[in-house]
Formats: sequence, C-alpha cells, structure tokens
Amino acid sequence: MRIFRLLVFVLSIVFGLTAYQPKVRAAEYYDNTQLNYIFSGSKFKMDGLYCSQIGGANRSSPAELDITFRTDGTFAVQTECVFSRGWTEKSSGNWIVENGSVCLNFKSQKISMNVYGQDGGTQICRRVKQGRFGIELFASNGNREAYMKLLFHPKVSSKEALFIALKEPFKKTELAKLKQAENQARAKPERKQQGKVSEEEELKHIAENKREAEQKQSRDIKSATNTSFSLYYDNIQLNYIFSGSNFNISGLYCKSSAAVNMYDAEIDIIFKTDHTFTAESVCFSRAQRNEKSSGNWKVENGSVCLNFKSQKISMNVYGQDGGTQICRRVKQGRFGIELFASNGNREAYMKLISHPKAKSKEELFTALKIVPKEEKLTKLKQIEEQARKNRERQHAEELALREKEKQRLAEAKLKK
Repeated sequence: MRIFRLLVFVLSIVFGLTAYQPKVRAAEYYDNTQLNYIFSGSKFKMDGLYCSQIGGANRSSPAELDITFRTDGTFAVQTECVFSRGWTEKSSGNWIVENGSVCLNFKSQKISMNVYGQDGGTQICRRVKQGRFGIELFASNGNREAYMKLLFHPKVSSKEALFIALKEPFKKTELAKLKQAENQARAKPERKQQGKVSEEEELKHIAENKREAEQKQSRDIKSATNTSFSLYYDNIQLNYIFSGSNFNISGLYCKSSAAVNMYDAEIDIIFKTDHTFTAESVCFSRAQRNEKSSGNWKVENGSVCLNFKSQKISMNVYGQDGGTQICRRVKQGRFGIELFASNGNREAYMKLISHPKAKSKEELFTALKIVPKEEKLTKLKQIEEQARKNRERQHAEELALREKEKQRLAEAKLKK
C-alpha cells in the first residue's frame, strides 16, 4: 500500500510539471536601429514566398530570393521561381529602413509583379522580428510572409550571434534612456516637494517620460520626411545638378517592336556643359540590346528636358517619336534623385556617377540647399533694381538742387 501511495505521489509531481508551461513573452518587432544593424552589408536567403509564371495571377509556386543588402542603400537580388517551367531573374534595387520596417524597391517588373503582385518600382515594406525559425518578415496586416536565412553578416558569424548582438547593446541603450528619464523626473520641483514616492509611481513616471520622448521623435521624423521630399527642384538647382554631370537612370522599362513594356532598362547619360549629351541605353530583354545616342538637354519651367536623336531609345523606352522633347520634373526622394512625369507619377531613379562640384550624392544634396532658390534670386534682383532706381532719383534730385542753387547765386550777383 505504501508503495502504491508513493507511486501515485511521484506520478502527480511528474504530470504537474508537464502540465505547467511558463508564459513566454512574444518577440517584439525590431526597431530602426536594430533593422539597420541586421541588414546593412548582410546577405540573406528569403523563403516562404510564392510566385507565378509571367503574366499569371495565381502565385502558387515556391519562390526563393538571394539578396545582398549593400551599405550604400542598394541591393542585388537573384530570384528563382520553382515550378516545371520555372524562371530565374537577376536584378537590383534600393532598400531603406523607416517607421520600424525594412522597405525594398525592386527594379525588376518580373519580381515585383510575379512574386509580390505589385507594379515595378512599388515600395514593399515589411516588419521584422525573431521567430521560431529565425528572422521573419511580416506584412502590414500582421501575417507572417517569409523566413530569412542568414548567409553572411559583416559583424557576426551566425544567426545565434546576431540575435545576441541585437539584444545586448540595445538593452544598454534602453537602460541608459530609462536612467536619463529617471534623473529628469527626480529633478522636477513638483516631484521634490512630494517627498518620498513609491517604486511603482516612480516606474510609472519613467514609462510616461519614455513614451513622450518616443512620440516627439516620431513627430520630428515625420516632419523632416514631409519637408525633405516635398519640393521639386527649380531651374537654378536643375542646372546645378545636371551641367557637366554623369548619371545612371534606372527604374525605366523597354520593349521590343511587338512586345509590351516588361523589361528593365537603364540609361547612362553624360550632361555636357554646352547642353548636349551622350547616352548609352541597355534593354535587359532576352536578347539584350544596347543603343548609343546623343542629343540636347535644357532646363525650362522647373523641368529637365531631353531630346534623343535615337528613334530606338525614344520609341522603345519613352514611347515617343525620335526628336520628341521629353521633360521631367526632379526632386530628392527616399532613394536619391528621382524623375517624375507630368502626371506626378515617379518614373525613374538617378544614381550619381560623377559631378564637377560634388564628390557624392550627400555633398550634392547639401549644395542644393545652399544654392539660392529661383524665387529668392528674383526677389534679390527686384530689390537691387529698386535700389538702383532710388540712387538714380536721389542723384537727379541732387543735380536739380545744385542747378537751382547755381541760378540763385547768379541772380544775386546780377543784383549787386
């Protein structure tokens, strides 16, 4: 009987331990600092996506993306769509981290449409966190979309080391923020007057300060974003950008004489100071085509206008007859300098290759802020013109007074 009771006691303990499962805190999404640490300079394989054949709407075949995130905000990608007549596509694009998401902009129409169901050039943003199978990507609706296998990272040798690195330095940062908030809270006069407060009240006040700081940072970022990317460049800035410079224009599409626009196109163009240009275009079709040409460029009405001599470039890239003037508005965007069609749609991205006055796009953007705006220059000219007219009027009045005084003296002399 004693043995039976002992056996029942042991089994109750075992089943009790088995039934008990401690609560595991769900992983949080990574923030901007962590996302930049994850992706900058790294290489990942993305699984869990699905693709379709070209032009097909049913994305039911497995897709894999090998993607290298470069430190300059660009990426190279190879996509494989796995089915009986699968396809492989090599392309590139731009990546950026904003609002707690990593955003990708594929140049390839084939990848954008047949993997993500989006038009080429559309920005695709995903939130990221550590999951059961490693790093995972989540769509805006909260659904898990893909898994990421680490192939290379410049600072760590394995995903385990990456996860540790993502926790330790950022924990210290959070502790420092909490400590700073705590010191600020204790420094407030009203809190000093209250005397000794409970630990619970102190933690609550620290959390409130942290939330206020995060909300202020979010507002500042939103304000900076709206300011930076809202204005088109004017004529003076456009002449500064293009005169004597060399750019690679990407994000365009080309077609053969009997096909629709579905191939990537790039144009390498040198804008000469005499307002002529030389260009070499590449159409990445099955039978890759290169075309060299030249033409004239000018800036007018807040747009840069190109006139290609090549019928092939004008027709197969822009759908215009040779010799037709093609004008585009220009402004700084998320990925650098961008070109916009007359309807306001973003058409292409421009990568700076060389500039006579700037060594990098960052230097160019800084210089464009210093270059006087056209309206400011016009106002300065108006002020100078008004000042000149005032000086001339004042001089004329002085001459008239002198002449009058001379006449008075002459009359006085005659009277004597």
